[in-house]
Amino acid sequence: MARHPSTTAGIFARRFFARIALLATTFACGPAFAADENAEPAPLASHWLLLDIARSGASLVAVGDHGHILVSADQGNTWTQSPAPTRAMLTGVTFPDPLHGWTVGHDGVILA
Repeated sequence: MARHPSTTAGIFARRFFARIALLATTFACGPAFAADENAEPAPLASHWLLLDIARSGASLVAVGDHGHILVSADQGNTWTQSPAPTRAMLTGVTFPDPLHGWTVGHDGVILA
């Protein structure tokens, strides 16, 4: 049985606005992460699951499992872990310019 187009549009609109509300909640609550939810420093973080990488000026920034954010200033030969206010898996990273970046991840996490 085919759905009526307005019903499909209504379902889409409800899901869309629910996601917007989730994002708004994430932005509103973003800086208030509890201290025990910070990414743990891990000496071998560069060997864990990394899901995305982006260029930030002359550096590379990679993100991945357990909230790991890694930075390389030498084209990926060595990596340094940066602190992150989450342990959620980070799945994407982008830098519109060398000083401003965004990363997104599971559990609605968005970091700037």
